[in-house]
Amino acid sequence: MIATARLLLLSSLLLSTFALVHIPLQNEQDDQFTASIYIGNPPQNFDIIVDTGSSNLWVTSKKCAQNPNCAGHNYFNPLTSTSYQTDNEILDLEYGSGATVCNLGQDEVVLGGIEVSNFEFGICSNVQIPGFADSGFDGILGLAFQAVSQDNLPPLFQAMIQSGAVEDGSFSIYLSPVQGYSGSQLILGGVDYTLNVSGFNYYNLVSESYWMLRMDQVIVQGQSLISGPANVIIDSGTTQLICPQDFYNSLIEIIGSSKANGFDCSLTSELPDIDFVIGGDHYTLKPENYVALSGPGECSIGFSSADLSAEGISFILGDYFMKSFYTHFDFTGGRIGLAVAKPFNPNAVGNSDESTTTTAESESESEEETTKSESEETQVVSEEEAAEESELEDEFEFEMINYEGEEEMTELTEQEIDEINEALGGFLEASNVQF
Repeated sequence: MIATARLLLLSSLLLSTFALVHIPLQNEQDDQFTASIYIGNPPQNFDIIVDTGSSNLWVTSKKCAQNPNCAGHNYFNPLTSTSYQTDNEILDLEYGSGATVCNLGQDEVVLGGIEVSNFEFGICSNVQIPGFADSGFDGILGLAFQAVSQDNLPPLFQAMIQSGAVEDGSFSIYLSPVQGYSGSQLILGGVDYTLNVSGFNYYNLVSESYWMLRMDQVIVQGQSLISGPANVIIDSGTTQLICPQDFYNSLIEIIGSSKANGFDCSLTSELPDIDFVIGGDHYTLKPENYVALSGPGECSIGFSSADLSAEGISFILGDYFMKSFYTHFDFTGGRIGLAVAKPFNPNAVGNSDESTTTTAESESESEEETTKSESEETQVVSEEEAAEESELEDEFEFEMINYEGEEEMTELTEQEIDEINEALGGFLEASNVQF
């Protein structure tokens, strides 16, 4: 065995990566990121928005098919599920884009091969969300805290933690910036360190309600456009960057009113960088990061104004922000981690819309997963493999302690590095690991 602490640390990193559950997200129209979820027995499949800005799960019901605004969706039919139980209660949900009226029910829910029994969710027959008929989603999965859940229902991820189905009480989200390509992922159980090119900075939550942080400043062309610290939430269910009206007015004054509603895309380079300062750390969005194509050759800025003061919120950093910064949502630790996201390569194998890449390490044996097409399968580590990995990790930790006392460490030769890289399936080269 090569005596190098760095190799042991790398091995430990690999083991932790293998324990993650990777769930592919589809980039729908560049303003929605959806995952597959299965409800009922036998399972019924739905495409749901992964939303860190809410806490409830709902899908469209069979009754919704009678509403023109619900056309073209998958519908949950309670009568065909042998495990369904009704609650005979109404669930009203409101979002920034609209509202839904649902009946509450309980059934088996499977996400990423992880099953939660008797989970309470909304079955919605009245969806008042503009453009819902033409959207690519059948419902919403809320990933915020129970404190903001309607009817105080436990969120799905919290239920997974409490049941012991997820070992690490955190998840992370990586969003691809290119419409029509896969590569975006919801990762249950922690962080995949192959998806970031900087270290993570962590910030404690203002409260365990929304994923809310305290933001110091927003700097544009050397001047801060907010008078003091402000509450900001990281929200995967919001496409744009939502800000107070006075901030929006100041921003438009700087960039010019002609660029407020639409402009020639060739003028994007004339726009300023925007620095969001959190905990003293700067998160910079270049113009191309916050500008969207709104028509042939026409672009618009990804900012909108809204008064969210009733919720104690000043800003929402949505998908435009998260496409640049890989985000770790530490549910158990009550904190958020931010790192510069690995640049997305649309030419990489598996990043076309025709083939979905999944990187979890073993196939789910659940009956629900057998209904998925081969290109959509999400794999999880079996208990036996997890036990073997735990034993290996213990061995690495033991060896690490023994090596701490050594004064000299054996340097790896180029040949040894190549051999390790080959043994790990090219992981070192793909991850740009340096010895």
